[in-house]
This record gives sequence, structure tokens and C-alpha cells, in this order.
Amino acid sequence: KISFTFDDGRASTYTRAASILNSYNLSGTAYITTDCVGMTKIPNACRAANDVSYMTWSQIKTLRDTCKWEIGSHSKSHPYMASTNPDDGQPNMLTAQQIANELAASKAALAAQGISATSYASPYGDYDASVLQETAKHYSSHRGFADQNDNVWPYNDYLLNNMQVQSPVTTDAVKAKIDDAIAKKTWLVLTFHDIVPQPSKNANKYQWGSSQLQTI
Repeated sequence: KISFTFDDGRASTYTRAASILNSYNLSGTAYITTDCVGMTKIPNACRAANDVSYMTWSQIKTLRDTCKWEIGSHSKSHPYMASTNPDDGQPNMLTAQQIANELAASKAALAAQGISATSYASPYGDYDASVLQETAKHYSSHRGFADQNDNVWPYNDYLLNNMQVQSPVTTDAVKAKIDDAIAKKTWLVLTFHDIVPQPSKNANKYQWGSSQLQTI
């Protein structure tokens, strides 16, 4: 099995990725950072990245209703859930209440739009046992980011592994992982962020090319 997942709720998920997948009758999962929905201007206040545009609620619901995508949660505000990063604007650990709020408020924001989210992906792939315990109160699955292994049956629904796909990852590297999953009958989850015509070579931009997505 091969899954296409897209983090943050970036506008390119709707404007570029969806049409490419649709052309092959494929769908994906969009993990939404709910505080960032509707931030269409650049720069903006989204903690995930303030130099990209984000989908509107209307676009997200079109993904679900017309394109048949799954819509999941990527937290309320995209914090580090189990650690700190002073250089990235988060000098302090989240409290237990803040962790609970990130998970519950995101689910509630999606529900307010008629979206029943059952899946969650931790921002930065940052989690620990207590975060997973709280996640299980609201969602039936959790996808990691740094957890780059195959998903082998029986699956661990709260630790779904993935392959990060952004520059400088090549199409050949992704093809090799797809071929391996087919050969071994495993489940490969591909994780994308921004799909752009000319991706930056800076891995921290989390960009991959439109033509590359078309190729795979």
C-alpha cells in the first residue's frame, strides 16, 4: 500500500498536488494545522512556516468532498509537542494542559466545519509517550515524521512510519521505496509539504517539485 500525505495545510496541496493525484484517480491525506487555515497572504503568522500560503476551509472541504481526500489534524498551532526549540520561537515545554488543548482544539475546529478527523500527525514528528496517550483520546491513528521505517502488518496505528519527501530527495529514491513496498507487501507512507514548480535545494523549505510528484 502507498499513501500520499501532506502536512500543514499548505495551499499547494490544493492548487498543485490534488490535480496531479486526481489525474491518476488517487487521493491523499491532508494534515491540517487549524490555526493557519485561511492565511493566504505572505508573510503570515503561521508557526509552521510564515512564507507560504495556506488553504481556506472551502478548499479543504473541496479536497474531502470532490477529491475524496482524508482530512486529519496536524495540531492547533504547530508547536513542538514534547521538546523545545528556542531558535524556532518555543523556549519552553508545553504543559500537559497545552498538549491536551492542541489536540482537542484542532479536532474541534475541524468538527466545526463538518470534518470528522480521526488521524493525527505530530508537528516536526515531535512526540513522547504522554503525547501519544493524549492523542489516543481524540484520534485513532498517529503518523510520525522522523520515524522512517516500513509499516509491516500488524500495523501500530499510533506509530505510523513514513518517508520524508522533500529536496534533495530524488524521484529515483522514492521509486526505489515504492518498488520495495510492492515487493515486500508493506505499507509506505509518503510525507510531503510544499509542492512547487521549482523546489528550493534547502531541505528546511520542505519543497518538492510538481514534475517529480507527477513522475512518481
